[in-house]
Amino acid sequence: MSRRFDETASRRGGGIPKESEKSMDNKANRTSISLDPMNVAAGNALQLMVREFHLKYGQYQSNRPTLPPQEVLDLRFRLIAEESKETLDAIDALSKGIKDGLTLEQLRFHMVQILDGCCDSIYVLLGTLIALGLPFGPAFEEVHRSNMTKTVSSLKSPGDKYGTKQAKGPDFQAPCLQRLLGE
Repeated sequence: MSRRFDETASRRGGGIPKESEKSMDNKANRTSISLDPMNVAAGNALQLMVREFHLKYGQYQSNRPTLPPQEVLDLRFRLIAEESKETLDAIDALSKGIKDGLTLEQLRFHMVQILDGCCDSIYVLLGTLIALGLPFGPAFEEVHRSNMTKTVSSLKSPGDKYGTKQAKGPDFQAPCLQRLLGE
């Protein structure tokens, strides 16, 4: 793809590559990825709610893949880092609270903080996809499809069940996200 971008792009349209003037949806529909409309709709509904926020508050957004201005990328980076840190701090506090024998009511406070942090993180991540003009629903389904091809690892002990990452294994199929960008 060419690195030449439209210098006169509007705040809402973004610096759209000249080669990407066609609708993202039309390109995505020509791929061989099988999408479940219910899952894609759920992902799209979340992205639409965040897009509503972007419209209401004049935040940068694009309807197709684009490279936004550096200040937008800097903002997205800061927001993701902030929400990730808050979520990790809340998880750490819950873990310490369990070890320290806090009451259920005290532990619930930390669980609420985790819930808030995860939702805020998702909100910020979806906002980043909106700023870059990237589709969430179809991409998430494709990543899920790929994850389901991972090999189930053999567990050494019951404690390993929650502390290990699934191995990719010989049947692993990497996600084909480039197809969603029309490449």
